[in-house]
Amino acid sequence: MKLKRRVLLVEDDGDMRAALAEILEDAGYQVLQAVNGQDALEKLRSSDLPSVILLDLLMPVMNGWQFCEAWRSGQQATSAHVPIVAMSAAASKDPSSPYYIDVDDFIAKPIQPDVLLNKIETLISGTDIG
Repeated sequence: MKLKRRVLLVEDDGDMRAALAEILEDAGYQVLQAVNGQDALEKLRSSDLPSVILLDLLMPVMNGWQFCEAWRSGQQATSAHVPIVAMSAAASKDPSSPYYIDVDDFIAKPIQPDVLLNKIETLISGTDIG
């Protein structure tokens, strides 16, 4: 039996979070949802590692960059690398852009479901944690 792949979805907008969760669940992913970076860190401490993190950059309490800094510094104690896909309406296609710092990929909002699913599948195909 194949294990379901898990996605940690970190998005402060409730409607966007619900829409993305539906897309991911319809594609067969198990989705753990968080409303900001702090909530995401707490969920990561209390559950199995996800296969990938889908992360909004512009959020209150703890934004995406602050989350990445906290998560990556704490993650260095483990050998597991969890890919992060950053999401933002303030998109930049330039890989040297600060939007790419500490993330494995970037997707612009509004998000196209097929693009999102392809990015996630590409990232986790070589780093599947479960």
